[in-house]
Amino acid sequence: MPLVGEVKISLLHTHNTTSAETLRMLRVNDEVRQQFYQYFSDGMSPIEAIRFHENKFLLEDNFMGLANASLNPTHNQIYYLHECWRDTNLGSSINPFDKLKEKVPFYESIGTTVKFHDDHLWAVLLVTPLMKRNHPLSSSKEIIFIDSTASCETSSSTITIMLSATKVGALPLAVMIHASQCMQNYINAFELLKMNFPQCFGGQDHPDIFMSDDSSAEKGALAAVWPEAKQLLCHFHVAQAEWRWLFSHKMMEQEEKSTFMKLFQAVQVFDYIF
Repeated sequence: MPLVGEVKISLLHTHNTTSAETLRMLRVNDEVRQQFYQYFSDGMSPIEAIRFHENKFLLEDNFMGLANASLNPTHNQIYYLHECWRDTNLGSSINPFDKLKEKVPFYESIGTTVKFHDDHLWAVLLVTPLMKRNHPLSSSKEIIFIDSTASCETSSSTITIMLSATKVGALPLAVMIHASQCMQNYINAFELLKMNFPQCFGGQDHPDIFMSDDSSAEKGALAAVWPEAKQLLCHFHVAQAEWRWLFSHKMMEQEEKSTFMKLFQAVQVFDYIF
């Protein structure tokens, strides 16, 4: 069968190889790759590493280097490098426990206690030497403040911290990282603290008061693990709940809502009882 076409290969580029668009298609060289791994090891997030690296080119007026992806990677390339660094140093976001188990001996060597509950509702307890010094203080047996932050990192985990009020300000007693904000997951996290540091509340097995937000799951878990402790809502979350209630009334004018909110806040701080 005769050939139906002919292919000729030219080793010369038929387009501009020094344009900004072309330079952005280059691969990251190994030296720059190691630079970004070092940025991440120093605690920089991907966006912080991007700004820091770009500023080095701007300070030198090196605009050609700024456009060159082999020297100044694109955002997608940097986020990919961060994923590679994270998997190597911190473990997979899907199953971080393998890497965590490797690091436990190192944490113990510097006096930090790491304990974990390993199932689908996983939880990790972190207690540093500073936190341990706070456990026997008398302030740790009085009011303990609890705050949770959800959707952290790529794993969308929750970080819960316990703090006591001292003369120098708030000091942490423990940090717990857990998979979700359901009641059982909070119980798993709180049980780790109770089992490993049963007398962490100023020598007591529970504080006098827990101050938290209005999360029913969190409050239910506190009641399950430390039923003897009294629970209170902080002023901020009480006011927040009042504003949500006012905002839910569609027939009320905005000015009326603001007026009622100011009156409610005045009642909160009023200390005179008739």
